Amino acid sequence: MKAYTKEAGAFDTARCRILENGPLRATLRVRSRYGASALETDWVLYAGARTIEVRVNLDWRAHLKILKFCFR
Repeated sequence: MKAYTKEAGAFDTARCRILENGPLRATLRVRSRYGASALETDWVLYAGARTIEVRVNLDWRAHLKILKFCFR
């Protein structure tokens, strides 16, 4: 069994933008790149919420590479 523990690289943060900042909800969009691949993450916080919603859109273009994705 292969573990795939070696890190080959990481996404760089390219742009951050506030999409909405209202009384009910605020959303921050972070766009990152890794080579030809693109990652778009929306961080959504609802008023009074104790959790945060994360929406991820990934365009993975790396040939013969496996993506192991985690939040830190």
